[in-house]
Amino acid sequence: AADAHSQGRPGGGGLSPAFGAGAVNLGPFFSAVQAALLVEDSPLLWFARRLRNGSEAAPSGADAVGTEDAEEESALLVVPSVWLVSNAIAVPALRHVQQEWPNVFMPAFPDLFAANYSHSSKFLGEVEKFMSQAERQTFSRGAAVSDFRRRWKTQVYHSLRQKEALQRLEPVAGRLANVEPSAKRHDTAFGEFWLEITGEVMRVLATIWSDQWYLDALYPKMVQLTLELLSKYGKLVTRVAETPDTPGSGWERDAKPPTWAESSQALRLPPAAS
Repeated sequence: AADAHSQGRPGGGGLSPAFGAGAVNLGPFFSAVQAALLVEDSPLLWFARRLRNGSEAAPSGADAVGTEDAEEESALLVVPSVWLVSNAIAVPALRHVQQEWPNVFMPAFPDLFAANYSHSSKFLGEVEKFMSQAERQTFSRGAAVSDFRRRWKTQVYHSLRQKEALQRLEPVAGRLANVEPSAKRHDTAFGEFWLEITGEVMRVLATIWSDQWYLDALYPKMVQLTLELLSKYGKLVTRVAETPDTPGSGWERDAKPPTWAESSQALRLPPAAS
């Protein structure tokens, strides 16, 4: 326990000092708990299985000879109502985090907050694999898990991410009004785009749905933010499209016949717009 506790401290293992003083990475702590207690040859898990269903899988064939007495003896150890995995591993680990590192539930460092939320969710998923169905249902609905999840300030986190996403678009949107035809394309994970604002929107959306930002508890909020950004993007592009061209640089509808000005540069629409 002491080793696991020290793993979560700044400088205690795996925490980048870039997060600042007082920041805690829960990854090493949960990894230490899993390595010590959530392994198949763990004495605690062996005992938990004996309390849950007595002996291990019953032998067959020649190995089954003489096992009746052993099975009767094992049956005496069965105490289904004693849920050792949740009461001796999961709940103490969650309470330890709440008591020792209460600041992890605040998104002072959004990247670290998201990482810690992910670490805790993965730990809960792993520990539930070693529970019986009845124990798992009781544990997931219990006060310990509910209180632990309630402490995470996910709404504050979402507000910070929403502000950050919109701020990333502001300088690019400001340059959109002065955009000029150019052969330069803007690369993203989804392809190349002629407009800088299109490339930036795609990069922001990729970040929103990445492991660095996304939280399962905020799925509806992330969808809402995605739609908000797309709406903002649509309005910006529409505004530029409706801006009259500078004389001699665009479509000359008064020409006979109407045609593009000689100074206009041919552009190819990106696949998403074709």
